[in-house]
Amino acid sequence: MKLLTFILFFVLVTQYTHASLYQCSSPDGGVSFQDLPCSTDTQQKQLKNDYDSRGFLKKWFLSPKISSSSVKCTDKKCSCGNEEVMFTPRVPSFALEKSIDALINSWDTYNDILSRSTDYAGKRNTDVDALRRQACRIKIYQRMFNVHYSEVTKVNDVYEKNLANEKRKEKNRKEACLETSKQTHEEAIQAKKDGRPDKYTCNPPAHMILNKSMAGDWIHNKQINEVKIQLERLK
Repeated sequence: MKLLTFILFFVLVTQYTHASLYQCSSPDGGVSFQDLPCSTDTQQKQLKNDYDSRGFLKKWFLSPKISSSSVKCTDKKCSCGNEEVMFTPRVPSFALEKSIDALINSWDTYNDILSRSTDYAGKRNTDVDALRRQACRIKIYQRMFNVHYSEVTKVNDVYEKNLANEKRKEKNRKEACLETSKQTHEEAIQAKKDGRPDKYTCNPPAHMILNKSMAGDWIHNKQINEVKIQLERLK
């Protein structure tokens, strides 16, 4: 029975290499493995979790095995050893997309250098200097990703909050305008003077309606959707 449980465990660990794996032990001694949290009447043990709290695979943010210098950043650049990468003034979403590209490419180059290592007389011929340089670039782009991801998250949070406020204001305006259709011309003029809703403000002619935020909304949504597509590469 123990052998069967071990075999089942091994198969499931292999199957869920990119997800959390939970070991669920029931009161009667039964053991099961699943990728969803266990039910409340069982004892749960999380065996594997390859994702960070943001939902990205942890492997992209591990420190490379070959040691390198630490990363130091200013508001203009990040440096590590002899490697330097400048922060360029860009739209945060665009900068985030670029940092994702650079991070993935840096890991690819790092792994490529490792794979091209050969053995001579039982010794591994590894270009350690090249690996250290690439390890530095990985660390730099990890830091830059975190900076830009935080910026984009804050921008989107502010946008969503402002959008919610605008929707609430529009709802209140519509509710306040329900009775204005009964106003006479004189009553509407007086209401406007008093700072109250009037039928002309509440129901402007179609050619006078201008949604100033429409272009901004479209640009923001387009940028966020493009960022989401790029972020999927880290999952």
